[in-house]
Amino acid sequence: MATILVASLSPRAGKTTVITGLAQNLRQPGRRITALRLHSGDALQEGPQRDARLYSLSPFLNDSPGVPLSVEQAIGAIAALPAEQTVFVESDDNLSVDDVAAALGARIVYIGSPDANVAAHGRSDGAIGTIANKVAERRLDEVQRLQVNGATLPSLGSIPEDAVLASFTVGQLHDVLAAKVLVDGDFDRVIEKVVIGPVSADPGREYFSRFPSNAVITRSHKPDLLLAALDAGTNCLIIAGGKPPLEYVIDRAQSYEVPVLLTVNNTFETARTLEEVYSTARFRGQRKMERAAELTATNVDSDVLIRTVGLS
Repeated sequence: MATILVASLSPRAGKTTVITGLAQNLRQPGRRITALRLHSGDALQEGPQRDARLYSLSPFLNDSPGVPLSVEQAIGAIAALPAEQTVFVESDDNLSVDDVAAALGARIVYIGSPDANVAAHGRSDGAIGTIANKVAERRLDEVQRLQVNGATLPSLGSIPEDAVLASFTVGQLHDVLAAKVLVDGDFDRVIEKVVIGPVSADPGREYFSRFPSNAVITRSHKPDLLLAALDAGTNCLIIAGGKPPLEYVIDRAQSYEVPVLLTVNNTFETARTLEEVYSTARFRGQRKMERAAELTATNVDSDVLIRTVGLS
């Protein structure tokens, strides 16, 4: 049995994303893969619960229990699996990585910031290597050259920043803004880009059409701009300034079933507030799973994992 402990070198490093991508890429006939999520004492925490549920519902994973486990529970769960099983274990940031790896008999893959290899200096015992995640395009070549102590702790890859993986939902926008709902709709719609309405309404529709899966921030006194955004296919209108738009804008949004949110903040304050949603975007949905598989297949050296842990 091959057990791989995936641990963070930096907060919100993307462990779930990487595990999901690697698991899909390592699938082949006769190879069963499971993923476990550890907790550090509180099995009811939202993050571990959400990750464990995602693993249990993933069609490419087998025997994932659907609840976060203590280290002791994980030892028992792994012991009960078939010998040919490959097990990814997502560590909790509050646990000692070396202690968990020793208890599970696991090899370690570290996930971290673009400088993950530097941060991992001295963490070579039991480690296969590091994966830098969410790397800005301009830094890919630089980060790919980083290594620690020669080949002691190699870089397994560098995954670039990606709009799909960073996307979030209308519901998350609503929660972060604490906004009033003027038009209800599908709060699970995905937002990949937040767009601020232009000063002029003349190029409105063409402007908004450049950004698929967007949410538009603008004020209510620009009805032509609001209608242009709706006609261009926006997934959500965010009205800044606290004043609702004209009734015919509401009617158009209702006919398109596009959510409209109203916030008392001005446009600048609204945009600044929404910065928070980028750091808390959840990994969920088929599109993100598929994208995770594409990015890990292209940017992570899975062959090193296969050789190191002896996958057949």
